[in-house]
Amino acid sequence: PKALDRRFFTPAGWAFAIWGPIFLGEMLLAFSVFFPKSLAPAGSAWLSQLAPFYASASLFQAIWCFCFRPWALPHLWIPASLLTFAAA
Repeated sequence: PKALDRRFFTPAGWAFAIWGPIFLGEMLLAFSVFFPKSLAPAGSAWLSQLAPFYASASLFQAIWCFCFRPWALPHLWIPASLLTFAAA
C-alpha cells in the first residue's frame, strides 16, 4: 500500500518503458557478432571500433550489479566508482 511506502517518490510505470528499446538494441548488438561480414550493412565498421568500449562498460556494469548488495552499503564508493567507469 502507498501509505506504507517510505520512498521519497515512486516513478510512474511508463518511466521504465525506455528499457525495452535499450535491451532490444543491446540484444541486436550482441547477436550482430554472429552474422558474417558479408551481411553487414555498408558503413558498419564503427561496430568493430565500438566493441572494446561496449565490452568494458558491460563488464563494469556487471561488477556494479554484484557490488550493489547489502554487504557493500557501508562502502557505497565501490558501486559508485564502478558506475563511473562504466560510463567513461
